[in-house]
Amino acid sequence: MSGRGRTGGAIAATRDVRADADRVFEYLSSLENHWRLADRWIEVISLGRRPGASPGEPPDRGEVAIRGPLGLRRTAITRVMDADPPRSMAGSARIGRTAARVSWSLEGRGGETRVRLAAELEHGAPLDRVLLALGGRAWLQRRFASVLGRLADLFAPGAAIELDHLVVAVTDWSRSNAFYRDVLGAALVEMSRGRWAYRFGRRQLNVYGPGSESTVLPADPVRPGNSDVCFEWPGPIADAVSHLERHGVEIVEGPVPRRGARGAGTSVYFHDPDGSLLELISYR
Repeated sequence: MSGRGRTGGAIAATRDVRADADRVFEYLSSLENHWRLADRWIEVISLGRRPGASPGEPPDRGEVAIRGPLGLRRTAITRVMDADPPRSMAGSARIGRTAARVSWSLEGRGGETRVRLAAELEHGAPLDRVLLALGGRAWLQRRFASVLGRLADLFAPGAAIELDHLVVAVTDWSRSNAFYRDVLGAALVEMSRGRWAYRFGRRQLNVYGPGSESTVLPADPVRPGNSDVCFEWPGPIADAVSHLERHGVEIVEGPVPRRGARGAGTSVYFHDPDGSLLELISYR
């Protein structure tokens, strides 16, 4: 049964972006960039490639956690289905028994591009039809508008430079992957050349480890145990302490007052399995 008739058709937002369609499409052709645009209302759990894809091909499918209205948290399975560069691309999103088609449409307009992001329900479970009727449509439309706003900001003249990723080095992939996933909540992203990345919202750690290679290196390459990285804890620092203790992680200092990117906060320090110094800072 289609939920289309009960939910009012497509949910969509449109925004003009100050770049030509080829540039915009190139950015959107990477599924990872879609989640960067989504910011905190979507968290990547995993990204993958089609069966038989080469390691260098970008991911075309993923599993993401969605923080919805009313405090609901849902898990969606997404997949890129087709593309017509530089005019359009479309994919699917499935949450349990609910399935939707998500599409991007690009229309070049003399050096600018009008971008439309839309979702159309193909099958809606009863609960999701109710949620859409009770404000879910408006919530999604606001989220789509926010995504397109971030896309426009990326291509705006004089756009601010933002931090994209840092690099850490490890000696044991399995041990470090488990630590960064379980202790710090990272989404594990398989990269090319035998590497992994640890995704945290719109930022990530690229990782050098056994068997990985890089064609470009700093004068003093990153080594296991010589990194120093701080993460923002979303709640009170006491909860961070309890979280680390539950995972058997030794706190080497803290809680202590510190200043971070958002001003005064409280931090705890600990090490990753190779000895790199990690910090959790809370601004609450």
